[in-house]
Amino acid sequence: MICRRMAVKRKRISLASETEMSRVDELIQISGSSLIDLPNRILVQILLTLPTKTIVFCKSVCKKLRNLISNVQFVKLHFARAKPQLLIRTLDPTRISRTLYLVEPDIEDGPGFDLECCSCEWKEKDDNSYCHIELNTKLKIPLRNAESVLNYQIDHPETKHKKKRSLNLKPKDHKYKIVNSCNGLLCLSEPSRNDPISVCNPVTGEFINLPPSNCDDEALSGVIDCGLGFSPESNQYKVIRVYQKNTYVTRPENHYDTSFRCTNSFAVVHTLGTDSWRSVDHAPQSCYKLGFPTYLDGALYGLYVKHERPNYIISFNFEHEQFELLELPRQCWHSWSSWRNMSLGVLRGELCLCDGSDISMKIWVLKKRSDFGKSWEKLFSMDSDFPYGLYQPIHYFNSGALLLFRNNTSGLVYSESGGYMFKYLGLCGPKSRYEVMVHTPSFISLKDIVAENNNVEILNVNTRCGSLKLLGETKALFLEGQDELDGYLDISDYEVEEDYWTKYLWRKH
Repeated sequence: MICRRMAVKRKRISLASETEMSRVDELIQISGSSLIDLPNRILVQILLTLPTKTIVFCKSVCKKLRNLISNVQFVKLHFARAKPQLLIRTLDPTRISRTLYLVEPDIEDGPGFDLECCSCEWKEKDDNSYCHIELNTKLKIPLRNAESVLNYQIDHPETKHKKKRSLNLKPKDHKYKIVNSCNGLLCLSEPSRNDPISVCNPVTGEFINLPPSNCDDEALSGVIDCGLGFSPESNQYKVIRVYQKNTYVTRPENHYDTSFRCTNSFAVVHTLGTDSWRSVDHAPQSCYKLGFPTYLDGALYGLYVKHERPNYIISFNFEHEQFELLELPRQCWHSWSSWRNMSLGVLRGELCLCDGSDISMKIWVLKKRSDFGKSWEKLFSMDSDFPYGLYQPIHYFNSGALLLFRNNTSGLVYSESGGYMFKYLGLCGPKSRYEVMVHTPSFISLKDIVAENNNVEILNVNTRCGSLKLLGETKALFLEGQDELDGYLDISDYEVEEDYWTKYLWRKH
């Protein structure tokens, strides 16, 4: 039986679902009269086996569990065991979209998101069974310009009594763009120019606002490139910011890119916990955005376009604060009309390039060779029946299967080993485009990252506008198995969709 104090405590928690309650009840019954009577080392081992949402719930059960989960040692143990998961977000231009859906299916034997082994719900439709997953783990990122919303609530106290009313805020004033993920943290930017503004941990709800850069906005030209990364050697988190001015300067003679003598591109870097930005030499020069910023092993990678062809990947080393060019496989050199369907990702701890611009789709991984540095190796190839389009690699399974996200149709594609058989999981819920990213949930506290600087204010989503209801946030989202042709675009719609993703992912001006 549960001790009376814990029972009363849990009645106050509105976030707990029936599944979470039953899971905790089961653990308590196994442990005896009370879960909190167990030794800490046993509690830690139990907590490490739970999904993210249940651990978050356990923090609200009692002070002992909250302290255990917040302990630095538990945070490190949890992150060392954590697996990359899928974050899904709507891209509805009329909504704020601060809700992130974390895909954490209950998987047996730990194979990952493998439909052959997944213990998720299966339903019947037209005499066929299909996978059905409700995405009930919702995380939140902060509102941009939250002060104006809070001030409005203060100036209009009558709105506090209208609890059922959802706020209809303007996305241009309050929406964030998610740039990339690094060790459980997200880099958030202002959407129109992609200027980095905040760093957030969506699991803990903590976020910090970055200091303004010393560049005059009127001197800027085009969209900014940016990203968050971590330096393992110095144990520091940093944000890189690459921007262009309306004036040009002569490049140094030792610049890695000799195709331009002059440049209007500059870069600055910020270390979390400090209050300033400092200049970095040799910023990349391109008329297009750095595509699909991806963090891996102390560096940020992005597709680098020159002369309307992506011959290279640009990387930024966060320890040495230097840029470097990596050449793509020659098989992936395409014209402008084709390379828009290329993306970057991480599969099994290695940088990967997904090329869906040909009649067959190919996945390449960057291998570290002890004898001659790095080289590309083909990991996966799919035949000509695979639909043309822009894909993002999500996970490569031990069985040889591959999970991808298809941007144009907002759905997941599960390809069995060899690339000959496909299964489709469509996103069912709000009518919208969607974006996905691979994210490793973490309980890393921003307080520990910026501990040496007391001037950095740590804010929390749950205490600042977290309780406010925004339009569309209460809608449920599902992943459902679909027939092969479900969700595909008509030819008349395809050019519109392709143009949208070109502008969203690539064009600077």
